[in-house]
Amino acid sequence: MNLPMFSFLAGIASATPLLVGATFMLVPTAHGGLAWALQAITGLIFATIWFFVAPTHIFGTAASIGSIIGTIVVLCAIALWKIRALWPFSAAPIQPLKVVLPSLAVMAFAAMGALYLFRQPDEPPVALEMPLRNVQWYVAHGGPTLLTNPHHSVPAQRHANDIVVLGPGGKRANGLRPQALDDYYAYRVPVVSPCTGRVLAARNDLPDQAIGQADSVNLAGNFVAIACHGVTVLLAHLRAGSVEVKAGDEVRSGQALGQIGNSGNTSEPHLHIHAIRGESADLRALLSSGEGVPILFDGRYLRRGSRP
Repeated sequence: MNLPMFSFLAGIASATPLLVGATFMLVPTAHGGLAWALQAITGLIFATIWFFVAPTHIFGTAASIGSIIGTIVVLCAIALWKIRALWPFSAAPIQPLKVVLPSLAVMAFAAMGALYLFRQPDEPPVALEMPLRNVQWYVAHGGPTLLTNPHHSVPAQRHANDIVVLGPGGKRANGLRPQALDDYYAYRVPVVSPCTGRVLAARNDLPDQAIGQADSVNLAGNFVAIACHGVTVLLAHLRAGSVEVKAGDEVRSGQALGQIGNSGNTSEPHLHIHAIRGESADLRALLSSGEGVPILFDGRYLRRGSRP
């Protein structure tokens, strides 16, 4: 339920396929034009995988996309220089072990990866409304796979979403990892009820954690749990003192619940939300043992990179 260094390391690691793939894509060899075409297709596949998997909010969406474009422009220049040296391409047969088989292996891997990454959940989803309004939100962690959703291994949180708020340039904060909570665009953003229902449990007395610290005992921090549509929806990591409802309250969709904070087991301000089947006020069921249910926000199943 947190956004620790996992996100930062994932951002760096996920750039590797782009660099490797782009190099393989644009620097021709002496195998001939057809061989280079296979290289280009393989490289494009690598770059596409990176684009959909990488948590671009860490460095800023604009900066991340700019790095992709910049990398490809530089490699295009290298490719043009290399083409001049090799032109005209030879008509020699392609060497299968050096070009064809690696390319086919990458294509097969990408095809399986695409099915894995973009498949829809098998279970019937619950329809909710987005609890953040009038902001540029971004799903940092989400989806039906561990690759884009580190919560997926926990039964209750299989379809959880960690949602940040983006500012200018697609950045989620002023700086890469600032220390002040107010430097994060998500901090203090109002959270509203995603459905009409009844509050089963709520907490409002836990402090917001400093950046780099986390509460490993009170994992959800300040939270609201709402029963609606046959499920219990948990909204966690709310700001200390901001929660406006209590257990037993009836709430309507769009009603103010609190504000995004940094309470609980979290390393930076964001909203964590997931749903479990049935009604429960028990934190163990809400956080771990409950049966996670897919969520459609305004008709969309969200995954990493989703935004308005």
